[in-house]
Amino acid sequence: MVSTLGFRPAVREQVESLDAESMIVEAQQSHEDKGRFLQPFSTIDVVMRTALIPGKHALQSLSAKHTYLLKSGSVVIDLAAHAGGNCALSRLAETIVTPQGVTIVEEGNAPRHLPGDT
Repeated sequence: MVSTLGFRPAVREQVESLDAESMIVEAQQSHEDKGRFLQPFSTIDVVMRTALIPGKHALQSLSAKHTYLLKSGSVVIDLAAHAGGNCALSRLAETIVTPQGVTIVEEGNAPRHLPGDT
């Protein structure tokens, strides 16, 4: 099963078009509501963070707190580590295993693997 957690309503339509589940968190939600957003983290096996705007510092969308909520054996893949990382615990050119047993992998400069415009 694939599910997503996101902050943009446009994401819901994209995710549901792939028959996946989506949970959208609105910026104006109460602290209590946002707490419900954190609960699913204990069930996640893989987190892939891809938020990157060329030439800008990456948006840190996975805090250390979120990472510590993941279950042991989970993997975080940060495709924006070369620009500061989407995960607070990402380190360029390093694979990290937290004390809780979560592995954080960075891909360096992932966009370099994409073909250029022709």
